[in-house]
Amino acid sequence: MLHFFEVDPACLGPGKRTFTGDLEKEAQSALISQNLHSDLLKVPHHCSSNALDPRLVTAVSPKYVLISVGKDNKFGHPDKSCLNLLKSVQIFRTDYDGDVTFMMTQNRLLPLKN
Repeated sequence: MLHFFEVDPACLGPGKRTFTGDLEKEAQSALISQNLHSDLLKVPHHCSSNALDPRLVTAVSPKYVLISVGKDNKFGHPDKSCLNLLKSVQIFRTDYDGDVTFMMTQNRLLPLKN
């Protein structure tokens, strides 16, 4: 589960987030040309083998990614090929990290230890 704690309700600027839900690759392509730079990217489809267009990762250029995935799931998520697309980013996984909490200030988004 992902939690946000906003210190100041007016902090909608620097702490940008991109939540993809179950956005398919075709729809991701339509977003790539937009200015999506975000601090946090929620990876679609539990980081399955074809969940993420590498161009979207480049367009978003996140500091952090969140992978919502069950521990020891029967699908083998997250997939190694998807994880390889994210190796330069700090990854939070619900199967390892449990609930993930971020604090937003006017200047930045910070992960908090649970």
